[in-house]
Amino acid sequence: MKKVELLAPAGNLTCFYAAMAAGADAVYLAMQKYGARAFSENFSEEDLLEALHFANLHGKKIYITCNTLVKDEELQELVSALAPFYEAGLCGVIVQDLGVVSALRKAYPELEIHASTQMSISSSFGAMALKKMGLTRVVPARELSLQELKELKSTGLEVEVFIHGAMCYCYSGQCLMSSMLGGRSGNRGRCAQPCRLPYQYLGKSQQGNAKEQYLLSLKDMNMLQDLPRLLEAGMDSFKIEGRMKSPAYVYGVTALYRKYIDLLESGEMTKENFAIDSQDLYRIRHLYIRSETENGYYFRHNGKEMVTLSSPAYSGQDEALLQSIEKEMARKREMLELPLSLSFQAHIGEPISLSGKLGDQEVTVYGACAELAQKQGATKEQVADKINAFGNTCFTVENLDIQIDSQVFLPASMLKNLRRDLIARIEEDRKPVRNQIQKGNVPFAMQHAKSSGNSGVYEKLAFRIHTLEQFREISNLSFKQTFLYLDLDIWMQHPDFKPEISYEIALPRMVREENGKYLKQLLSTANTENCQGFLVPTMDGLGLLLDCGLDHKPILLDSSFYTWNKEAIAFASKIGMVTVPVELNSKDVRSLFKGEFAKKAQGILYGRTPLMLSAGCIKKTADTCNHTSEVVYIKDRKDVVYPVESNCKLCMNTIWNSLATNLMEEAWKWMEDGIESFRVEFSIETAEEAGKIAKAFYQFLVIEQGKEKASKPDFMRNQTYTTGHMNRGAE
Repeated sequence: MKKVELLAPAGNLTCFYAAMAAGADAVYLAMQKYGARAFSENFSEEDLLEALHFANLHGKKIYITCNTLVKDEELQELVSALAPFYEAGLCGVIVQDLGVVSALRKAYPELEIHASTQMSISSSFGAMALKKMGLTRVVPARELSLQELKELKSTGLEVEVFIHGAMCYCYSGQCLMSSMLGGRSGNRGRCAQPCRLPYQYLGKSQQGNAKEQYLLSLKDMNMLQDLPRLLEAGMDSFKIEGRMKSPAYVYGVTALYRKYIDLLESGEMTKENFAIDSQDLYRIRHLYIRSETENGYYFRHNGKEMVTLSSPAYSGQDEALLQSIEKEMARKREMLELPLSLSFQAHIGEPISLSGKLGDQEVTVYGACAELAQKQGATKEQVADKINAFGNTCFTVENLDIQIDSQVFLPASMLKNLRRDLIARIEEDRKPVRNQIQKGNVPFAMQHAKSSGNSGVYEKLAFRIHTLEQFREISNLSFKQTFLYLDLDIWMQHPDFKPEISYEIALPRMVREENGKYLKQLLSTANTENCQGFLVPTMDGLGLLLDCGLDHKPILLDSSFYTWNKEAIAFASKIGMVTVPVELNSKDVRSLFKGEFAKKAQGILYGRTPLMLSAGCIKKTADTCNHTSEVVYIKDRKDVVYPVESNCKLCMNTIWNSLATNLMEEAWKWMEDGIESFRVEFSIETAEEAGKIAKAFYQFLVIEQGKEKASKPDFMRNQTYTTGHMNRGAE
């Protein structure tokens, strides 16, 4: 059976040593910035270097999480901050931002880059696209089944999967709920966890009241009893969630998984006779668990049993259990010392030497030639006292052989330097061996992509159409200098749909392996001679186009293909045009998208923001799933009502913002900076509503050329809307 990496979390140095004592093969942790747990204590430079030295000596690995979106002014600071850790033997970096991927590939060509779960990789299509960029490992979306993970593994990338800990309701990286409602972005590691709050399920009505339930709060994952099936699937790394949790949690959970992984890999246990000791079951169920636990999405697509409907609070701790774990952790920590066998030689007229043996590793360092003492020579006791002084390191001296001439002169500083050189050599030899992965720029571009002026993405105004009724209404208006992006959802509901005008296809916001065959068939149907290109939301969508051989047509990357810095825009522009990010404020947008970058961008001026995309089905959780794609409503504790759209063809839910974002009054500023292309997005609007909104934006952008208006159009006067992050931005 293949050896799997056991990967533990560490929010501080104490947690790191807890993970080491528990037998973790690797630890993931964060610097003071740029990790997706901004409120964790995280690591100072001094602490992180100490952890790296310790890990290298013990043959363990450390991965730094840089899995947040990075603003332009922060990018160089991030790259520079990694330099001392790269030199100290850092094994890899876990990344969400494509600008960070590009910058790190240039700065540290031998550093492994892993795709964070915040990249939302949900299929082998996305994994193959990442492989083209030189990434070596992917942490897929937690929503994938075991069968989907096997398909993803077939790409040749290493696959790291979660086995224990808290679960997000939304696909990681696709959640904007905390950001849009409270300004704390999950993409910046500052999620306020609105999914852990109560909601009322209203069904198809937007009115009334219902019982409050925790409809969006998933139970914690616990895969201990399913280890045989996970190991059999051949994943490369098993990841425990918990960088915000205590050393006792880190040690206790890691030690249990270490125990049973070892039993299975050694053959002492098999799939047939695998069983968890009752005391171990009690232990893992009483270590910082949110009510009950479940085995995640590995063997199901969703289910009411996965949700903590009554309460998302953590269960009380067993103090006796915690004390027992802390004592055990202290004992195991002492066992992490490394026993050295040393040999010291000092003969007059020859270089002094100190040899050390650590396991199979043998190292010898040399000093100056030994000299005759003018008075009294050094004694073996004096030499031993200096050589043994390893102080606050993980070394202990198991054996020490000293061979010296009488009357030899050995100053204390010489012995100290020799001991220090020996440690440095041992550490250097134990650094991970790096293989050069890829020099220079990220080796990924749509080499054959067309960029003709006839492409829809270069038109003044575009409409994203979500329903057939909206299409009929907008297309009958016969606007000039406009273009339509048609959601592939329309073909899902109406397979015979054949628009007679030019259009681009907007791919689904999530592309799953299990839907791949179906989506390929839909694309084949929708990709007629009238199809001019594609609107692509994620790396999976891009990979799907590559797999279907459709990368020769123009591509517009959606706002969820995040471009928060110039490096990300430069990278993305090798693929196609980009959409202005919805979480940046006006100042950030105007700083980024000007000049040439403005020409490569399209701004969304109107539309409901998708707050959450989930595999979970709210209808199924609160009522019953009728296998019908439709809109229902939930209400929060402040009586705000949110539309929830179910897509039963893809078994995906979208929670839309309660209000549409309207940036008509921002558009003229963007045009001053050179942005020439704008988009209006429709979701749950009726055909009549869509028509009124479309007419207003057409009048504003095409007829009046975006001139600042003294009076608002009718739909703006009669509708409440939000300006999103334009004024505040996301933390």
